[in-house]
Amino acid sequence: MYDEKLLLAVDSFHLGCLMEELKLALKHLLVEEKEFLRELILAALSDGGAERLVNLLLSDPRAKTMLASELADVFAIPLGVATKEDVERLEKAVATKDDLQLAVKRLEDMMATKEDLKAFATKDDLQLAVKRLEDMMATKDQLDRVMVSLEDEAREWVEYLLGQRGIVCKPQRLWLDEEYEFDIYCVTDGLTVVGEAKVRVGSNVVEKLVSRVNEASKRWPSYFKGKVVKVLYCMIAPPSAVEKAEELGVWLIESTKELTRPPYL
Repeated sequence: MYDEKLLLAVDSFHLGCLMEELKLALKHLLVEEKEFLRELILAALSDGGAERLVNLLLSDPRAKTMLASELADVFAIPLGVATKEDVERLEKAVATKDDLQLAVKRLEDMMATKEDLKAFATKDDLQLAVKRLEDMMATKDQLDRVMVSLEDEAREWVEYLLGQRGIVCKPQRLWLDEEYEFDIYCVTDGLTVVGEAKVRVGSNVVEKLVSRVNEASKRWPSYFKGKVVKVLYCMIAPPSAVEKAEELGVWLIESTKELTRPPYL
């Protein structure tokens, strides 16, 4: 009986030693012989071994968690991965080689060559053209003299035409403020004649004169006594201006010719 127990103890001791040696051998394989261990595991997975290995791993909570983590890292799809439709849209948006060549060709056609640039005016040509244009254009002083002359002529003719109707009234310039200034202005018994002198008038000029006179008469009523005659003196008046003057009751004079009859006269 004693011998049997002794033999059992010896066998258990030897088995424990063998298990420790086996563990050390497995650890050595895991660290030093990974390729051999991989082939060994793959061989074990064949012929139904894979299913048993998976079941074994899933039965251990720690192994199950580690397996799930590794699978997630391997098979997880990044958020930025494009779908098939995204790729197709990208292919349509990206220019092909032919597109780029066509764009370059069009750009070359649009760009002037050296010979084309030679056909353009030189700096001296441009300066000469500017000089000729300046010689043809009236200066500000010249324009001012023309306008003063036109205003004087307008006042003289208004005075003359009024005199033909038996009205003695010598027009002058009226300045009310920086915005309201009239070239023609005179006041006689129960009558005020007020207006402007222009080189050319249109229907819009006629309308503007009426608006300005109406507003000025409200703001400075003492300057507008009795009946107010609005007058426009000009060098050129198209038919549209004549029609508008007749409609609004404006006395329109073109040079020495009365195009509309003055109201109240």
